[in-house]
Order: sequence, then C-alpha cells, then structure tokens
Amino acid sequence: MPATGPATNHAAADRCPGVLRLAEAADGYLARIRLPGGLIGAGPMRVLARLAGDLGDGRVELTSRGNVQLRGLVADAAGPLAEELALAGLLPSPGHDLVRNVLASPLAGLDGGPDLTAIVRALDAALCGRPRLAELPGRFLFAVDDGRGDVAGLGVTGQAVTPAILTRIEELSGGRSVQVNQQLIADNAGLAAEVAVAWAG
Repeated sequence: MPATGPATNHAAADRCPGVLRLAEAADGYLARIRLPGGLIGAGPMRVLARLAGDLGDGRVELTSRGNVQLRGLVADAAGPLAEELALAGLLPSPGHDLVRNVLASPLAGLDGGPDLTAIVRALDAALCGRPRLAELPGRFLFAVDDGRGDVAGLGVTGQAVTPAILTRIEELSGGRSVQVNQQLIADNAGLAAEVAVAWAG
C-alpha cells in the first residue's frame, strides 16, 4: 500500500488531505477519509473510532461534504492508517483516495423519498474504475440530490423538474427504469469527470 505521508511542495496546487496524503495542522497531522454519500456501516465506524484512538487524539470529525477526519496523527501514520482502512473497505482504490467526493441528500430513502444508496455506490465504483479520474483535483465534487433541494441548495444547480420526471417514469415502468438510470448517471458522471481532467490538463 503506497503511503506518501504529509503533503509535499509538488502538491501545493491541491492541498486537500486524504488518507495517503496527510495535512499538517496545529494539533499534529490530519487525515480525511472519503465516505461517498456519507455512507458507512457499523463495522467500519468502529474501525474509525479505534484508529482515532490508536493513531490520533481520539476525535472523528464530520466534514461539510459528509467525509470524516482524524486529527492529532503523527507524520508517519499514513501507512498503517491506509492498511487498516483498506481492510475495512474504506479505501477501495488508493489511487482515487482524494477524488471520491460524492455528496448526497442525507435523508434520502429514510423519509419516503427515493433511496440514493445504489446510485452513490454505482457512481463511486465507476469513478474508481477509471484510472484517469485519479487526476481530478481533490476539491472536485459529485452531488446527488433526491429532489428535495438540500444538496442543490449548497450551490449545485440543475433543473428542478428532473427528479419528478424520473419518479414518474419509475412508477410507469414498475421500477424497471431505476437500474438503467443508475448506470446512466454513473456513465455520465464518469464522462463529465474525464472532460474535467482533459480541460485541467
């Protein structure tokens, strides 16, 4: 498992921390673990809690994008941290450590609205499956809104009518359109990210 440790000068243009690239802070080093859609199970959460105590100051912070941060780490914590997180399924593609930024409506599927879990996981898998997308900047963000506007309200805009149309198509097709739409979203997001990489390069 490659571990680069603290961010170095050649990465100055993109200072976003990750698991393999720690950021220096006043209280030690900081690691940011991407949780696409804010999704995490009880087992991986326990791993995070243990690592926060074993390698850091015991804190697990939640970021505005639904990721988590461990603080108070020593400079050489990237290696053991990456190994433990990979075993827990929280680092599926080390090369994509910094770019698995997927923000989703936090209450989706919990209050009668559409569940975005499958879409978020398909998008993350498609992202990790494209080696070139590892070149995206760490601040690049995919946003998946369930139609309530909470993610769109953060500045991610789109046509408000689209969620209603997709819901109606799902109803008329007996749910058969959902799988097709999930793949379409993942493919379109992957294409958009590849275009972004090409423009940035």
